[in-house]
Amino acid sequence: GILEFVAVASWGVLRPGAIGVLEPPLAAPQIPGPGDVVVVPGLGFDRRGRRLGRGKGYYDRSFPQERRGPLLLGYAWACRLVEEIPAGPLDRRVEGVVTELGSFRRGEEVDEGHGV
Repeated sequence: GILEFVAVASWGVLRPGAIGVLEPPLAAPQIPGPGDVVVVPGLGFDRRGRRLGRGKGYYDRSFPQERRGPLLLGYAWACRLVEEIPAGPLDRRVEGVVTELGSFRRGEEVDEGHGV
């Protein structure tokens, strides 16, 4: 399968879902494209933009390499940044990662103090 994305205007519209995670209201799915930003979770990231997900490939299929799409930004605790994440030819990379200690764009060193 692939992921479905819905525009959310504010945190106030989110409601707890089946397992208590905040979810947007049901709406027509949208396809994020150029000019949009998608925040991508991960178990780990490296400075080349590779991510370790949960092994199902949902983000990779949702944003294939050959299609121009949204800006993909990872978020994780700084302890989740590692030297190298193994990746295959279909794995989609993120353009940057934000941690509690800083942020960086793919290929750059961590910019301490500019994290969110």
